[in-house]
Amino acid sequence: MGDRDDIVIQGGDEGEGGTAEGERNQLVFVGRGGIYSFDLGDILQVSAEVLGKGSMWMSYKAVLEEGTMVVVKQLKDVVATKWEFDLHMQTLGKVDHTNLLLLQVYYYFKDEKLHVFDYLSADSLSFLLHGQGTLL
Repeated sequence: MGDRDDIVIQGGDEGEGGTAEGERNQLVFVGRGGIYSFDLGDILQVSAEVLGKGSMWMSYKAVLEEGTMVVVKQLKDVVATKWEFDLHMQTLGKVDHTNLLLLQVYYYFKDEKLHVFDYLSADSLSFLLHGQGTLL
């Protein structure tokens, strides 16, 4: 496993000093996520294709304006303070394993929490596990 320590915060209102409103539009770029140059508005304005849903999340494939494809996972009913959520996301952002998509960006606000991953243009995980598909 690799180690990914760099975290970059982008967006939000400058000079708000961490107030709830100042943090409302902040995306947190984790590890390699710093190579991206988009903000929350870019994610919310693009059309998206539903990839799947569960009891606590919904995943979308989004094509950003510059052509980058990402997976946006919208979390539902997650009860956590910003501090707790940041701690978990920073830990998740350091996980670097060939069998996992790397967390690139996350977003936290009281009623909205998002994860952004690179899009893997392969078949579904089920097909890869049980069918003839391969990741390589």
